[in-house]
Amino acid sequence: MSLNAPKRRGRNEKRMNQRARVRGSFRDPAGSLCWIDGVLYREVRASYGEHYDHLVDSGLLAELFREELLGKL
Repeated sequence: MSLNAPKRRGRNEKRMNQRARVRGSFRDPAGSLCWIDGVLYREVRASYGEHYDHLVDSGLLAELFREELLGKL
């Protein structure tokens, strides 16, 4: 058996990295939402990257999280 061979999962062992896209997130042209292993993630499309960087650099995103207006980190 090779050391690099993928590990076989038992029947009852949880699969990792299960991903499910949020159906309504297609309405957002800048990105989408998806669930990965029970955690909600926000994907930002590369075409929106510059705008996202500006949002982060401005401090507004951190302030919105701090005030719990967008959720919690």
